[in-house]
Amino acid sequence: MKKTVLLISISVLSFLFLFINTNAQAKFVGVKMCGACHKGEKNKNVFEKWSASDHSKAFETLKNNKSKEIAKKMGISDPSASDKCLSCHVTNLTKKEEGISCESCHGAGSDYKAKTVMEKRELAKQKGLILGKGDADLCKKCHNQKSPTYKPFDYKIKWEIVKHPTK
Repeated sequence: MKKTVLLISISVLSFLFLFINTNAQAKFVGVKMCGACHKGEKNKNVFEKWSASDHSKAFETLKNNKSKEIAKKMGISDPSASDKCLSCHVTNLTKKEEGISCESCHGAGSDYKAKTVMEKRELAKQKGLILGKGDADLCKKCHNQKSPTYKPFDYKIKWEIVKHPTK
């Protein structure tokens, strides 16, 4: 009897541990996953617009001489490896080369990436999709006076540059 109770307890605890760990937090899926559905003329060239943007190149800018000079003044030897710089220049530390990607503005996509979820906007929002439109605070997490290259940030003007149409 004791063995049965112990076995059942271990099974229940194992299930709870796995359930809690796998559902605890959404994960980044990367631009390839987003681009699979959000590119081409049919999809209003959203992926292409991002690909041509400064956001997509944000990580690469950390490797140029200007960034290295700024970093040196801040006591940073390599801006492309510094958390101080990466916190605003990349969305996902495992895919730095993507720069500031879709999920920087729209939230980690693992829970809303499925087409069946994305086709239902309210469900996608429940699963973590952030629409971002009208949220200057989202942008100002990085575009603020803490940035060593800060220039006054006018959300209305900048939004016109980065916005993309929805279906």
